[in-house]
Amino acid sequence: MPSARVSGSIQYNNQSFSIDTTAYHDHNYGAWATNLFNWIWAQFHRIDEEFSLVLGSYHVPTTEGTYIGYVFIRWRGQRIKIGTLCGDQFHLKPLEWQIVDGRKYSIHTKVEAFSQRYKVNIEYKARVSNDNPGGRGLGLKVFE
Repeated sequence: MPSARVSGSIQYNNQSFSIDTTAYHDHNYGAWATNLFNWIWAQFHRIDEEFSLVLGSYHVPTTEGTYIGYVFIRWRGQRIKIGTLCGDQFHLKPLEWQIVDGRKYSIHTKVEAFSQRYKVNIEYKARVSNDNPGGRGLGLKVFE
């Protein structure tokens, strides 16, 4: 779900805060090692343009450069889904890699996905920032 409408309140330190905004939610089912399949994921959101995008893919083992993936877009109230599981075309090409803690991550990626109605061309770069800025000790690396 690249974008949802959320309203309600949050209580923190005995204060109540009202919210009425867009939100993001994601999860993966099951237990599998994402590093075995070179899981590549990205999210982009522009509330002022009413635009949200989520893409995800993984490398098909024993292939040279085949990735299965999806692009979900929410734009001005429309929900657009493009991806291999939808019967659409999806092509991902890592353009630059970075080694972090002994693991290789794609930090510059090009994606082309198209359905009968839509075509998406994306090229993006990520940079590695500090470990989990929340300081909770989860051992996460944050890519911005």
